[in-house]
Amino acid sequence: TVDQMKQFHREFYGASNGELAVVGDFDAEAVKALATELFGNWKSPSAYKRVPDPFVATKPAVLKFDAPDKANAFFIGRQALPMNDSSPDYPAFVVADYVLGDSPTSRLFQRLRQKDGLSYGAGTSFRPAAIDENSTLSLYAIFAPENLEKVRTGFAEEIAAALGKGFTEDEVKLAKEGLLEER
Repeated sequence: TVDQMKQFHREFYGASNGELAVVGDFDAEAVKALATELFGNWKSPSAYKRVPDPFVATKPAVLKFDAPDKANAFFIGRQALPMNDSSPDYPAFVVADYVLGDSPTSRLFQRLRQKDGLSYGAGTSFRPAAIDENSTLSLYAIFAPENLEKVRTGFAEEIAAALGKGFTEDEVKLAKEGLLEER
């Protein structure tokens, strides 16, 4: 309710644990004085404590929602990964994700869209965690509903090939170049 939101604001909001970043040409003393004037007395009533976001293993499930009035289907998968952006395997995983599905030259896009003509778009999305080791890899494809099994097979075969044989030197080289260009 609105009253509950106001109560939450009263109990938790404040600037005791805030940080201010100012970029550009400015007078540091003037900014400090203004920040003190605006936020100096805005104390947090409750102590700050970060809410942890621990790794929770993905439980296999197949969920299907029929939408008979829609011409297209959407496939989505998600895998939780016990890593963060400081993990030793993180850089290699970013490159592997790019090769597998996070680029227009990716294996999944080339297989499902270009080669097999099954999907309007297919790929992966990697969301690395910054603190807790709880990242996610998502898979997706947009396709005609009658092609579901072929799309699943394409995903399974490309993932199995990546896990079994890895990637070629050329794929890794192109992924590194692509990632650097994106940045």
